[in-house]
Amino acid sequence: MPAENRSYTGDGVHPEIARFRREFDTDWIPEGVDFIVESQRIRGERHNTDWSRLGLATGAFAALSALGVGMVWIPVFNYVWALATLAILVALPYIGARAAIFRLRKGRKKVFELDFSEGTPRWTSNDDRFWKHVKDFFKL
Repeated sequence: MPAENRSYTGDGVHPEIARFRREFDTDWIPEGVDFIVESQRIRGERHNTDWSRLGLATGAFAALSALGVGMVWIPVFNYVWALATLAILVALPYIGARAAIFRLRKGRKKVFELDFSEGTPRWTSNDDRFWKHVKDFFKL
């Protein structure tokens, strides 16, 4: 589209970018989401937060194991420890599978970019479902 047909605000900001700054509802935004707003482009990213969950699961497993070792010498708790051991053995494949998935996804971000510099908006994203709120705002 020729430059003379574009309507921009006085500071060179695309009208949709200005509308985003004024009207976008930020209540839905989860922790760790960052927006980079430029005059012709909006980018968003959210870092993979799954690693913190993996650390929590590993820490819980280590704490339970240490507690269980201490319980072996207290006869009353032997039955409790047997049940806890059974629960751990059942949970280990699940925890291991999640750990493998987290390793594969290490460093992966959910990102989008909306570029208005070509006249018509150009949307790119690696997770449209996560950025649905943004797409709906721009009616894409």
